[in-house]
Amino acid sequence: MAISTARLETSVEGARGLDGADPGALSRAELLDGEAVAAAVMAASKVVYAAFAAEISKRSMGGAIGLARQEGFASAERMIGSRAGVSPAEARRLIEAGLAMLPPEPVPDPGPKPGPDPQPEKTPDPSPEDPDEGSDEGSDDDEDQDDEPLSPVGEALRAGLIGAESASLIVKALEGMDDETAMDVEERLVKKAFRLDIPDLRRACQREREAYDHRRFLEDERRRREARHLLVRQDPDGMVTLTGRFDAATALPIVALLDAHVKDAFQRRRDRELDDHRTAGQIRADALADLAQHGLDCSTMTNGVKTTMVVHVDLEDLRRDSGLVETEHLSTRLSVEALRGLLADAGVIPAVMGGQSVPLDLGRRERLFTRYQKIALARRDGGCAWCGRPPAWCDAHHILEWSKGGRTDLSNGVLLCHSCHMQLHATGWEIEVRGGQVWFIPPPEVDPSREPRLGGSARVASSGPDAGGGARAGGSPPVSPTAIHGVRASAPTRGAPTGLF
Repeated sequence: MAISTARLETSVEGARGLDGADPGALSRAELLDGEAVAAAVMAASKVVYAAFAAEISKRSMGGAIGLARQEGFASAERMIGSRAGVSPAEARRLIEAGLAMLPPEPVPDPGPKPGPDPQPEKTPDPSPEDPDEGSDEGSDDDEDQDDEPLSPVGEALRAGLIGAESASLIVKALEGMDDETAMDVEERLVKKAFRLDIPDLRRACQREREAYDHRRFLEDERRRREARHLLVRQDPDGMVTLTGRFDAATALPIVALLDAHVKDAFQRRRDRELDDHRTAGQIRADALADLAQHGLDCSTMTNGVKTTMVVHVDLEDLRRDSGLVETEHLSTRLSVEALRGLLADAGVIPAVMGGQSVPLDLGRRERLFTRYQKIALARRDGGCAWCGRPPAWCDAHHILEWSKGGRTDLSNGVLLCHSCHMQLHATGWEIEVRGGQVWFIPPPEVDPSREPRLGGSARVASSGPDAGGGARAGGSPPVSPTAIHGVRASAPTRGAPTGLF
């Protein structure tokens, strides 16, 4: 692979104007322009370095006689990390990005099948009318290797459309997939990488892996279940440290309860009902202590904070007893099998809603969104449609405010956490719902073209189009604007009813 430094040279040329600039003295526009120039230099230099990293990795595969060992390093990652000043993990990402820019390995020719030797065909002599026929000029052997097609991720990386870490995430997501599936998934993820940041792209890659290999997902889920633990340590300063790791099914009711306490305390603080100056961490600690005290004496009343665990699962997946389940408190998905185990342990049977649908469009009759509407919005938006915080941290807001004639309908509703709601109002961003998907429109000072940006869970969905309508996360259809059918499971609190809501 021949290295091209054209992009690097162009970006460095553009950065010459930054020499001597004081970022603290720049205007907003100058600061953002300078940052964009510096980012272009960094991205272009990583593409160049990734080519060297890939070749170093290839030449280091010989064990003791490999390049890295000869240079005194235990691995190619250690060598690259030492020379480039990055961590071994970052070095691995550079290697994977460089390998993605290499042309696909040619499929070896299996050779002729066993049997009698075929008679050699007589090659006619070049005719006088075609003096160039049979010449070596223009043969495939003389073609430049750079003309060989690259994979979509390799092309996007070399063109500067995505960064090295994005390319590495996509390459790892494709590992083990059959060729046809890998091609489709790669094209989808490259398109998402154009507009997603690294955390969201990582989630999108995770969704693709989960959708591709359900058996592997179940194995990983069982492994995480076996690895759960909670350690209690009494520290010399008199404090007690709790350290734990939980699988999603074990963590779900814990997180749901703690989120409910934090949201309740913050809401009461905003409404001036409570003079509470505790941090979120302190509220969680107190909630855990209250739960333990209640468990020691179940005859006592709870503190009144109740919550419901809501999960979203396709009806066909539930019938087949196989599939993935979205929860409103964790980004990690559960299998239907784990959900059934969780509900059995909790003594709750999931109820499938059918028959009479619950109306979800209220027009001007009601000012506040109902509980059912919030559940439908959580299904559509996946949490805060802007930052991705869990639905339990969010409230349903009118896109066109009620005081200005806005309707209490799903098409005029969006799920946002408190900070994002305030930020969007203060910075001039606009929100639209198109085809069951949320779009954020930046103000002119952010993007003069005001190109809409996809929000909600659709931006990391494992299937479906990248723009407008279509399937949502996990391949399920958008939420209907007039009714909701689904599966609901509720974690019982004492005195709280269970079943259909």
